[in-house]
Amino acid sequence: MKNRSKLFLLIFLLLITYSGYSQQRIIDKTLEALENIQTAEYIEKNWYVDTEIGDTTKQEKLFVYKLNTNDTLVGALYYIKSGMNKFEMYNGRKYVILKPDEKIATVVDLDTTPSWKESDILMSVQNSFLTVGNILKYANSQKIIPNIKDSNDFKIIELNFKGFQYWGKLQKDSTAFFKATVCIDTKTYLPREFQIINVFPKYSTIQHSYYYGVKQNIIIPDSLFTQKVIQQDYDILNHRYIKDIKVGDKLPNWRVKNMQNKLIKVSDFKGNMILIEIWGIHCGHCIKSIPFLNTLTKKYNDKPFKLFYINTMGESQKDLNSFCTRYKVDYDIYLSNDPMEYYSLPTFILADKNSRVLLISLGYTDDLKNRIDELISKNIN
Repeated sequence: MKNRSKLFLLIFLLLITYSGYSQQRIIDKTLEALENIQTAEYIEKNWYVDTEIGDTTKQEKLFVYKLNTNDTLVGALYYIKSGMNKFEMYNGRKYVILKPDEKIATVVDLDTTPSWKESDILMSVQNSFLTVGNILKYANSQKIIPNIKDSNDFKIIELNFKGFQYWGKLQKDSTAFFKATVCIDTKTYLPREFQIINVFPKYSTIQHSYYYGVKQNIIIPDSLFTQKVIQQDYDILNHRYIKDIKVGDKLPNWRVKNMQNKLIKVSDFKGNMILIEIWGIHCGHCIKSIPFLNTLTKKYNDKPFKLFYINTMGESQKDLNSFCTRYKVDYDIYLSNDPMEYYSLPTFILADKNSRVLLISLGYTDDLKNRIDELISKNIN
């Protein structure tokens, strides 16, 4: 009887060992498949949900990349086509944003704007093959045990990371955790779907991606990752990183579009005090600021005061209209036309009638609300 019990225990331990080995082998084969890709092109279809607001954003883009082991930020050069109206290029030294319909290009020198590296560049690749590989490597290094399920010709890898959130890179946050799920095609061991769920104390966010038409190790011209992507008849815009703007500086003459698609410059309201809020529909503090802005625009309606409520997230007019109706926005909203390199949402900038910056602030608090009202009252006459 004792021998039989020992035999059962041995078999049980062998099964556990084999299961762990089998699971690790799937991750290793996936990493091997991803690391064997030197160049790739595929269609990436993404959707994003914020449970606090309840809205969903969808996007489809062409993603092209070329591995570059010398690049310590992304590990690759990339080119992204989002619809017909926006293109992005990153080569480790420059980040270029193109708007063909307006013949506008913005060139960001990464040596002089290092903070940019921690936001838009990483956010652009956060749903890519590159991110899948990085998360699997990190899970291996931390010996995180995956949960792997079978589904026809696919393997589903589930990984839980406590004390972290993920926005283009792992960020420590003791109040949060995120769950990464990768659906692997067992014929190629490449990702077919990828999902990240960030869980916070009061809400969660979901990012889900599908990959189509994957072409790997194809010839990609080097010119795709240079400023040759900019046509000769394009205007190259100067930009300024908002985090570097100081009180007393001249307010940049940004161009925005109203909801009727009319192009407007900040300088069109010369002689007015200007309040700018940079916002997005998934930003909780942006929503909290709406009643204050409603009150402010009514209070200074007959004064030289202009509010630019600028959406920078590229959200659709349908979503923006729904947002304004739901949260009772009683003032005009604008869409960013030029890149506005903000650090956080919301960002507030207040300028006097001579376009000199009086205040710049990240986030929204009661103290900020009172400070803005005091500065406008003091300087508007």
